[in-house]
Amino acid sequence: MPEELENHKQQVGSMLESHFLTAMDARFDAYASFLDQYFQYLGKLKKLQQQQNEVAKELRYIAMAKSEWLKSVGGYFKAFEVRTLHEEFAPFSKALHDYVQTFDMHLRRAQDMERFECQQSDGKAIKLGKWFKRLFYSISKWPEKMTNSFRRLFKKPVKPLKPWYHKIYFRRLSRFYLEEELFNRLVPQLSNYYLSLCDVSKGVWKLDEIIDHAFDQCISEEKKFQFQADWVSRFDQLKVDLARKKEEFRIAVRNVFETLFSDYAGAYVKAGTIELTNNRFNPRNLKKKRQRVIRKYDVLTKGWHNTLRVMSDDWEIDIELYSIIYAALAQFYVSDRKLRERIQGVIIPEFDRLNVLVQKHVNGINQTNAENLQAVLIAEHQSLLKGDLGKTAEEIGELILSQDIPDIVNEVEARMDHRINSISENRAVVNKFEYNMPLRSSSVNTISPYELINFESWPQFQKVARNVKVKTTTQISEILHQLTELDKIAEFNLASALSLFEEKDSKDDPRKIAFEGLQRTLQKLEEIRESFRKMQQGVGEDLYNAVELFNKSLVKFTNNENIFEIRVRIARAKAIEQSRALRDRVLEGIRNIFPTVARLSRIRYRKTTEFVHQVFKRYGISTESEAISTELADFLAETEHSINKLPFVYQRLFRAQPLEDENFYQTRPKEIRQLTTAYNNWMKKRFAASVVVGEKGSGLTTLFNFYLKELASSKEVIRISPASRVLRPNEIVAFFSKSLDQKFVSSADIVNYLNQGIKRVIIVENIQRLYLKKVHGFEGLKQLIRMISLTSKNVFWIVGCTQYAWDYLDKTLGLSDHFGYVVKLDEFDNEQMVDMIKRRHKVSGYNMVFEPSGINMNSKKFKKLSEEARQELLQKQYFNDLNKIAKGNASLALLYWLRSTSETSDNTISISCLRDIDFSFLKSYSPNKLYGLTQLLLHDGMSEDDFVQVTGRSSYDSRTVLHPLYEDGILVLENGFYCINPLLYRQVVTLLKSRNIIH
Repeated sequence: MPEELENHKQQVGSMLESHFLTAMDARFDAYASFLDQYFQYLGKLKKLQQQQNEVAKELRYIAMAKSEWLKSVGGYFKAFEVRTLHEEFAPFSKALHDYVQTFDMHLRRAQDMERFECQQSDGKAIKLGKWFKRLFYSISKWPEKMTNSFRRLFKKPVKPLKPWYHKIYFRRLSRFYLEEELFNRLVPQLSNYYLSLCDVSKGVWKLDEIIDHAFDQCISEEKKFQFQADWVSRFDQLKVDLARKKEEFRIAVRNVFETLFSDYAGAYVKAGTIELTNNRFNPRNLKKKRQRVIRKYDVLTKGWHNTLRVMSDDWEIDIELYSIIYAALAQFYVSDRKLRERIQGVIIPEFDRLNVLVQKHVNGINQTNAENLQAVLIAEHQSLLKGDLGKTAEEIGELILSQDIPDIVNEVEARMDHRINSISENRAVVNKFEYNMPLRSSSVNTISPYELINFESWPQFQKVARNVKVKTTTQISEILHQLTELDKIAEFNLASALSLFEEKDSKDDPRKIAFEGLQRTLQKLEEIRESFRKMQQGVGEDLYNAVELFNKSLVKFTNNENIFEIRVRIARAKAIEQSRALRDRVLEGIRNIFPTVARLSRIRYRKTTEFVHQVFKRYGISTESEAISTELADFLAETEHSINKLPFVYQRLFRAQPLEDENFYQTRPKEIRQLTTAYNNWMKKRFAASVVVGEKGSGLTTLFNFYLKELASSKEVIRISPASRVLRPNEIVAFFSKSLDQKFVSSADIVNYLNQGIKRVIIVENIQRLYLKKVHGFEGLKQLIRMISLTSKNVFWIVGCTQYAWDYLDKTLGLSDHFGYVVKLDEFDNEQMVDMIKRRHKVSGYNMVFEPSGINMNSKKFKKLSEEARQELLQKQYFNDLNKIAKGNASLALLYWLRSTSETSDNTISISCLRDIDFSFLKSYSPNKLYGLTQLLLHDGMSEDDFVQVTGRSSYDSRTVLHPLYEDGILVLENGFYCINPLLYRQVVTLLKSRNIIH
């Protein structure tokens, strides 16, 4: 190396050490500090082992540690900025540039003899040029050589030959090598730096995965977390590897500098010769060189920054996911502990109070003799009526509600949702990438961890959590209902036992009835206690399984292959959603057309069927439906016998009679409000006579009972109902004379009496018994209407009538014109009907089991269900069938429920299926029978004499219609009146409507 360059080498080498290597050392040191944060994370885990914490606290602790480590990873890697070469190493670049600027622009230097000799590295053109160069040099030196020859001849000193000089553009040459080329050779060394970061980071990442798997195993095996010393050793080795890579980087940079300066020195002695022209270092070439170096640096650093960003995001996804996993498990354990404390520690011990109260009644009955039994039963019954048992149950119910058990499940979901909402929405990933080379931006894919989790994992958990909350709320509501029914079970059974003392021919033992009822109360209390235990266990298991399933799905996201698979599924789901929206629009158009097409098709089908039937009938080839089956006839005829076999308490509960007990009353706020409005207007001296219309058995009398209780009027209330047919005016006078306990001669006397006396409220039920569908058969009803009109200012009239009788009378006589208010009872909806039956059943204290039908037993799907699922399905099917038959008629529903009970054993009532009952025989009835059923429906039952008068038939002909229907069980005889069997009431009404006989 030329001596004049030694100082430059020393100066530039010093700049390299002080600016470039120092800057790179700082980067390595910053990364080492970043690793120290992971060492602190390991220290926290080691500290966790030394503490005696419960699982939830350990999980919360590690989740918080994970979150802090996540911030460290994100904070370090996000600090990398893409800057230009000379911005990134500005001090080094400036120092070099300023130093080179101090160099001379040009130097004139004697050429070394090597510049004339062919070198091994010279090309053919250079070798040829050097041959000519040597020739010209030799020719140019002949004069000097001749002079030296004479000097030697005269023994004078020989003068050395004057060398050829070459002109060096020294500053440009130095700038080329010491600035541009130096950076050009240093840039590739930066790959070693980035590769070092990636290698060590992957080692830490792998260690993190090992720790996560170890912690997962501890949780699954319910073991104490054990910190492994090997983890620290692995981490220390990674630190050693980083220090080694740092030193290797320094050595590599120094070697690059040595090589560069050697090339610089070689170019220095060649510059300005045929080997290296000065034109190579002209400003234009220097500028191109700088641009190439900058581009090279930009491509390299952007690629490595992409690699670091992808690695960082991939790593952070894992940390985020495991942080959520640990937080979810921690919240589960916290909530499970709360659930256990509230149920086992607070609620269940309270049931002992109820047990003591019921046992007290049991002991009181058991310890008395037969003579004092009635008195003791009365005393115990009065004690129950005072409400100690009910008040205690209410207090426990309030306590249960105050524990807010469903909120425990909601808390798990809310905390997890908060965690999920905080997760990143944009992360860079690359599939099957080892993070060992620069990565082009086009290879980077962005995903949303939030979208990934919300696509499948979180909705699955929410679905389970929602089901758990609904199930828990339902169970608690059911338990609360059972609690409130405890005192009713005991009270109703004691009342039933007391009622036996009034029945002389009863074979039931009052003591046994009372004792069994109280025992059922205690059994029901134990079932409630057990229900809470099962609910606690069920909620815990369901939540744990949901959290486990959620966590397993999150672990799958730590594998990038799974992420890309789910990305495809998300894209497919979005495409399907768009196609589904299009399909819905098309279907909506079809739905708008379909009803019209369906209606026209039904009309055409009906007309075609009727035409074919008429043709077949004309030629004697039509077939009639079969008569009533033996099984159905037995079902109808043995109804009363079947019901009598049920427990006395059960019969009493479901007896279809007007209610006075509010516990069983299904409120009718709309109808009560209408009657109250009518009463208020009557008090304002307005015409407000009212009629209440409803199907037979829909609860007219019950409505009047509770309306009067709510009205609480100071006016005299009179309730009357004709027990037999009242048709003529004189019969109306006799009816009112008996009902008002007065002696009236004419209707005028009744009007005067009612107008002159105090104000009254008069309720007349069953006005359908005041007419017969014949000539002069409406006189009694018309007489009542005149009386109502003449006394309406002093009497608030309410009359009750069956629906189909009212429809006929209104069309015939225009009855609605004579009443200010027509109140029609709405049908009970399905939920109300189910509640009505379940409320009564709960009071009985019996359990219920639904029996499957033949269709169910032949169903493979049904056979695969668990017993609980089977009962749920059978119950749903039964009540659907019951509601189709009863259609909101309370009496029909209660009667069918009683008739459906097939067996009673071990405090369990078995309910048979309604689907096996076939009523299609009704369609085969002759017009005579249908006409007879119509008249019976319109009159709410008739005697044989009434039937003769209405139909105009002889007694014999009337019997040929009535008696077969009675024998088949279609009709029943009540107080001399033939009435439609309540079990067939709905079917008969439906049939008559379908034949357009009634509307």
